[in-house]
Order: sequence, then C-alpha cells, then structure tokens
Amino acid sequence: MPSYVDYTKTQLNKFRSTDNVLVICPGFTGLDQSNRSNRNSSYYIDQPGIVTISGEDGDLIDSLDKVRKVKQFNRVIMNRVFEHLPIRNIDYYICQLYSVMAPNGIIEMITPDSNAIAMELQHAWKTKPIDLFRIHRLNHELFSEGNDVKDRHCLWCDEHSVKYLMEAEGLFKFVSSRKIRLDTNIIPPEIQFEFKRI
Repeated sequence: MPSYVDYTKTQLNKFRSTDNVLVICPGFTGLDQSNRSNRNSSYYIDQPGIVTISGEDGDLIDSLDKVRKVKQFNRVIMNRVFEHLPIRNIDYYICQLYSVMAPNGIIEMITPDSNAIAMELQHAWKTKPIDLFRIHRLNHELFSEGNDVKDRHCLWCDEHSVKYLMEAEGLFKFVSSRKIRLDTNIIPPEIQFEFKRI
C-alpha cells in the first residue's frame, strides 16, 4: 500500500505537460530534488508547470500569497492537508485556494473519513482483546486538536461536511469522491475528492 507521498507522485504522472499544477502535501519533497529551478521559503518549482508547497516552512496562506504571483493553476493536489486547517477559518482558506486557481481548474484532495474512524473506534473498544495501540491511533486521528497545525485532525472531515464546506461559498463544484487506502491498515480508508473551480 503506498504512502500518501508516493501516491502524490502517481497523481502527478497523469497530468499533461501543459498543466500548471500546485502540490500542497506535507512531507512531499518533489519529484526530483536536484532539479529545483526555484526555491524560496514557501514553495519551489519542482519542474516546469509543477509548484510544490511542502508545509515545512510556514503557514499555508503565506505560501499561497507567494505562489499567486507565480501563476494560476489548473490543477491543485492537496493530500492530508484539509483536516489540519482550523474549521473556524475554513472559508478563508477555501477562498485562498480559489484565488490561485484558473477557471474550471480541478482540485484533488485526500482527507481522513471521520465517520469511518469513529465507527472503527467504537468497534475497537468492543473487540477482545482490546488493542490499545489501535485505540490510541484512532483517537489521535480523530480528536487531536491544538495550536500547532500538525496537532489538528479530522473530527469534522467526512464526505458530507467536506463537500458542503467546499461548495458553500459557490466557488467550487463537487465532481467525485472515492475511498482510498494509504499508509496504514490501522485507520479506515480515506476519501479522495475532486472539485471543480467555478
């Protein structure tokens, strides 16, 4: 089973050379680190047409402000990011994503499925013998919340809420969703969404 970083590389392989792709993926260090034509504190150009924000150097909004000056993107890949954004400001983040995208651009994102994790957690407590490692991992995935963006997790990320939040301001239209398993069997499959910028 691939990691979400390896899966991101697979996603990039399907794009045309004329696509302008923005990759927002913590831990993703690009396709070819030796071929970075531009590197600053917020993003790097991995190869012509692909700009990566790895999240290692600061806030997403600061990075989006800087890449907005580079180009508009007709594709955005955002894996394992949405659930870490503060729900109280989610509409602002969505507007910022909208502002870096070309009309009719596509955003692909992968988020955990909070409903599936909650059901799995409930089941884990009923299974004998109790697997405390699994229970702690599910709790961490579902409930962790803190000031550091890495501590925020997916309590509000399920298929219906993500769809609602992305469409609420009339900036994006839901295209599709599917279940996908990455990284581990400990947590249930995640959800891969596709939305179209209006």
